Amino acid sequence: MKKLLLPFLFIGFLTGASFPEDSVYQLNSTFINDSGQKVNIADLQGQPVIISMAYTGCTYTCPLILSQMQNVEKELLKQGKTNVRFVLISFDFEKDTPAVIKKYHANKKLSEKWSLWTSDSDKSPREVANALGIKYKKMEGGDYDHSFIITALDENGRIKYQQTGTEGSAQEMIKAIKK
Repeated sequence: MKKLLLPFLFIGFLTGASFPEDSVYQLNSTFINDSGQKVNIADLQGQPVIISMAYTGCTYTCPLILSQMQNVEKELLKQGKTNVRFVLISFDFEKDTPAVIKKYHANKKLSEKWSLWTSDSDKSPREVANALGIKYKKMEGGDYDHSFIITALDENGRIKYQQTGTEGSAQEMIKAIKK
């Protein structure tokens, strides 16, 4: 994973960021939230984050990613841990406008701990996908072929745990962010 972040270290150095060298926040990638405001990946600094990538038009893998992230949130609430953010970044910047992701947020009844981000190009989603080891490719017809990876970041943006595929438990993710 460090190999993926190394090209971005120089960018982080140029921006004056003071994150650990293996931090995803070194990327300085910008997005648009569901209120239409510009946000930066480094804005997540300060608390653990459960993050993945998806698109709202997906009917197969993305609902499973969302469901598993919601299970982590439920387990954290049962354990009284409320300082964790949940972030879904869309790689379908053409269809997932701020209005679309805002409606998705409401329809899925996601709590205020959730942030859904989109972008105005493929640049920032691709940067974060590379750092998280997520691969995606737009297919004919507009759907995406993509990885199933959910990542737990610590408060400084370092990867603490990754669930790859549908097999995984909320407990493993929670254990990783409690360390």
